Amino acid sequence: MPQDCPITVCGRAELASTMAAFDATHLLLVIDPDEDENAAVRLADGRPTYIMPIWDDLVSADDPDVPTREDLSALIAWADALPSNARILISCPLGLSRSPAVAYGLLRRHRTATEARDAVAAIRPQASPSPAITALWERFYKS
Repeated sequence: MPQDCPITVCGRAELASTMAAFDATHLLLVIDPDEDENAAVRLADGRPTYIMPIWDDLVSADDPDVPTREDLSALIAWADALPSNARILISCPLGLSRSPAVAYGLLRRHRTATEARDAVAAIRPQASPSPAITALWERFYKS
């Protein structure tokens, strides 16, 4: 992913309007693991889409249901393969916890933790990124 790649975050109810307003070229949809991936992809309106299943009730980075290191590596590989003009829209059902935490992880790659947190807050002021997922990203980058 280019270091200055534009990223934004929204909930599902805002997805269509945000795709248009942000001129999103790529979607990263955070879904419940038992959610229908095909239904989620239909929301993309033909845009290239990455699906990331993450439960919304994770308590800690040690929870047995958190994404694996391989899951995070696959997401990074997807982001790295994006064209230089990519504009990523990250969405989960409410756009408040999981998708901001995923945005944090992508932004954290080229920024300090504080800079990544500040960037997420600027993108989605009402967000409260999942502490379990942000802690998982910190482990990922430290190892």
